[in-house]
Amino acid sequence: MTSIFSNSIAQSISQPSSEDLVIWRYMDFTKFVALLETRSLFFARITCLDDPFEGSFPVSQTPLDRILGMLPQNAFPEGARITISPSPGLEDHWKVMRNWAMVSCWHALAHESAAMWKLYAPTSVGVAIRSTVGRLRQALGTPSPPPKGFFGGDRYHIGMVDYIDFSSSRISTENAAAQFFQKRQSFEYEHELRALFMQWPIKTDGWFDHDQRPNDAGQQFPVDLETLIYEIRVAPMAPKWYLNLVTKMVERYGISVEPIQSQLDETPIY
Repeated sequence: MTSIFSNSIAQSISQPSSEDLVIWRYMDFTKFVALLETRSLFFARITCLDDPFEGSFPVSQTPLDRILGMLPQNAFPEGARITISPSPGLEDHWKVMRNWAMVSCWHALAHESAAMWKLYAPTSVGVAIRSTVGRLRQALGTPSPPPKGFFGGDRYHIGMVDYIDFSSSRISTENAAAQFFQKRQSFEYEHELRALFMQWPIKTDGWFDHDQRPNDAGQQFPVDLETLIYEIRVAPMAPKWYLNLVTKMVERYGISVEPIQSQLDETPIY
């Protein structure tokens, strides 16, 4: 079941153009130190992200439509009348799944982004790490097996976010993940790639427990920083002392990458 489920996810999300695709993570100094200290990436729960449309479906895609999308073609005879019988949690299944889906979000663009600095590290004491899709995949490796009472989580799913028109588009329901790689067109500027991890509670009979909820905003997952980090840049207009501080922190945690100033600070030629 797990391998089939995982393969169907890969088929229903947009794959990056190359394992060498450049990705960035912009953050403030405290989050950078936390990354070095914990040697782990924080995966935020979908329910804790700013956009309330995360994990939702277009208005025309009703719960019945989604259920039918999960079934093989010609599962019912032509003209059959289909209704949803009362079943606790069935109509709310996708809403509840938002609690158990966690993501690590990256900006996928070859060059440094002034907009991303302003959004995620708006002061002069921010840090950006540069990596690639292949490095991220290798650095994350394989997650630990699910704890007792949970299912899923046999791998991280990495894909591009598609920006769609929620008034007319359709999202695949062949698995429990495609909706977490869809966002409204208003967010296209993010050029987002994300790593998804899902692990949900099950009852003793093996069915999804719709009543249980997590008590945290996300989880930390171990990552090989030496593999992940290709380059470190400090924020535009950061003072010299800040670059020196970041350099000392990197050395202290044994990362063999020398931080550099943002390319946005290069001197113009008139």
